[in-house]
Amino acid sequence: MSTIAKRFPKSKGWITAKLTLHKGVQFTEDDAKNFVSFGKPHRCQFGLIDISRNPVKVVYREIRKAALDPDATPNEWPMDMATPVPFIARCGSLIIQVEECLTEFAPMQMIRGEILDGKHFNDRGDYGLGDTVTIGPLTEHWRILTFPDSPED
Repeated sequence: MSTIAKRFPKSKGWITAKLTLHKGVQFTEDDAKNFVSFGKPHRCQFGLIDISRNPVKVVYREIRKAALDPDATPNEWPMDMATPVPFIARCGSLIIQVEECLTEFAPMQMIRGEILDGKHFNDRGDYGLGDTVTIGPLTEHWRILTFPDSPED
């Protein structure tokens, strides 16, 4: 097993993409991020981007997979409703992939998304893994999880 396969195992959601370039084409790390994420690099965690060779090698995974990886250590930021969706948010042991920020009920902020880990309880029932829920109003305890580009960061 290669060192890249050990550092970025498929079992934790890592995908390896090899992009073959025409001779003389300039390709930056940002170009590679935009290409493999279909123009939405905020949806991915990047482990390796090697543009020094042809084919270019990019190792990445969806942020959702990073949120479920016990070895991934996220950075936490205060909740910001202007963050591009989807993003991962946490409050206590509840982790949710936010698909929509509901701001039409201002000043009461609400989010809608799928539960990735933990449980959410409200007057309509108990919700768990895989359920889509609307949560609000949000408290100051909510944090956005962002993952470093490399697991070693």
